[in-house]
Amino acid sequence: MPRRTKYSKKMLRLAEELARKGNNNREIAQKLGIHEDTFYTWLKKYSEFSETIKKAREEYAIPEIEGALFKKATGYWIEETKIRPDGKIETIKKYIPPDTTAIIFFLKNRAPERWRDRTEINASGKVGRLIVEAYLDED
Repeated sequence: MPRRTKYSKKMLRLAEELARKGNNNREIAQKLGIHEDTFYTWLKKYSEFSETIKKAREEYAIPEIEGALFKKATGYWIEETKIRPDGKIETIKKYIPPDTTAIIFFLKNRAPERWRDRTEINASGKVGRLIVEAYLDED
């Protein structure tokens, strides 16, 4: 008798939603109530499943994180709610300044030709021998 699978359209939609929210493969498997090995089997066996997971991450999770990194690199405003000593609720706007680490990370990845840590120097020829001869000529 063939084994029954839990895979269904309902599971596909739930997995898509979980991937969009940034869950990793292990977390998705746990929340679907399946073993992680089963999750990877589904990725191989059902092209619709693997494409849906991939697309959900590309279309939502990655742009969401990129947006958060951009905000962190450029600074942003938030609203904070505080309760004053007299019991009144006060909402204030607070500016979160740019984060230097986020700026560096962003620039190194988006403009690596200008922002990498080291510059490569390509040399060819008999450089080692020329240096030795130069030292010998100095005496």
